[in-house]
Amino acid sequence: MARTDTARSELLRKVRSPRFHPFALNTENGDRIIVEHPENVAFDPQKDGRDRLIILSGNLVHSSTLSAVTSISEIDRGEAST
Repeated sequence: MARTDTARSELLRKVRSPRFHPFALNTENGDRIIVEHPENVAFDPQKDGRDRLIILSGNLVHSSTLSAVTSISEIDRGEAST
């Protein structure tokens, strides 16, 4: 499975979980993007945009690609800004 497909699958599993817990996306350039709510993640609906995603994190809007995601990890309770 390609890295993009793996990242998409894991991201969908996290946001669709009935017991959602905030998590972080770690990217190639060293960014750590906190996802505090499942509705804060959006995928490009266009077939040719399968790799693109938008994440709202606090007051920031992150535009990235799934291919830039190196890992998805749990976060410490204090890391999410509730």
